[in-house]
Amino acid sequence: GSRAFVSACGRTNHSLKQDVFPLLLRSLKWSAIGTGAFLVIFGGTAVIDFGWLFTQFHFLSFANDLWLLDPYNDYLIIMFPQQFFFEATLFIGFLTVVDFGLIAFAARIARKRLG
Repeated sequence: GSRAFVSACGRTNHSLKQDVFPLLLRSLKWSAIGTGAFLVIFGGTAVIDFGWLFTQFHFLSFANDLWLLDPYNDYLIIMFPQQFFFEATLFIGFLTVVDFGLIAFAARIARKRLG
């Protein structure tokens, strides 16, 4: 019983190395390429015309016009002007790049260990 289990675990580990890990690493590579392309397009658009991007985001995200606020009367806009949202967008983009770097580093280590 226990020998069969140990043998099955050994075969499963070998199967993971042979089949699953290369697929995961390949998927990681293509998702990184897609994420990078998205960041370049989205980031470039944000730098060129953040106001337009901000407006398009809200048109796509909300079915009503309640997001259109008066900067003189609505406290949300008074407390958080557009510069805040621009900087928050850049910060989220930066965190995405850091996250990608950590995942790429982990994938590189995994690839070296798997041979």
